[in-house]
Amino acid sequence: LKVLENGNYFVYGHNEVLIDGEKRLVTISGVIRPYDIARDNTISSKYISDSKISYLSVGSIGQTNHKKDGSQAVENEFPF
Repeated sequence: LKVLENGNYFVYGHNEVLIDGEKRLVTISGVIRPYDIARDNTISSKYISDSKISYLSVGSIGQTNHKKDGSQAVENEFPF
């Protein structure tokens, strides 16, 4: 958490979850206004400005989603 000059907050957080033996990483960051925070200390994602959300799978399943350089080059040349 970082308080900006205008009183808004820059927030950053991440979570790691193990599903089927594979680690999943979720990261979120953005700017929120203090009055958008609910009484239970939560905030709806629609109130996060300049939000960046990333989702990464680490393991054998995540590796199958990435194409090798050779197959990517062939698909770029012959997309159909």
